[in-house]
Amino acid sequence: MKRLKNRLNRVMVIGATPAGISATNKLGELGIPVTLVDPAYDLDQKLSREQWRLGSGVPFNYAHRSGLLRILRNPLIRCILPAKITTLKHTPQGFSARIEKMETYIDPDRCILCGRCAEICPVTTPEG
Repeated sequence: MKRLKNRLNRVMVIGATPAGISATNKLGELGIPVTLVDPAYDLDQKLSREQWRLGSGVPFNYAHRSGLLRILRNPLIRCILPAKITTLKHTPQGFSARIEKMETYIDPDRCILCGRCAEICPVTTPEG
């Protein structure tokens, strides 16, 4: 006899775009465990881009700062930043993903998205 699959162990949101941030926030508020994966080192800098500026002229990272902090403080939401997905495959049990976490020396429990760590970091990357 086949047993029923528990298909919703954890939801993975790939990309911290405005849609990804909204989905992560909503799923976390509903009590569903979520993993947010994005290759950006500085989420605050990424979300301040001109392409995501609101119609009123306010940058997305400023307008939704409380939502970003809620994501970082919610115990059901696991943020893996910076990281990239190397493998994503479908199995009979559901989907499985292999995530390669890039090195970072920031304590995520103390992060408040101020961007100070990026300013004083002595390391330079190809992206700048």
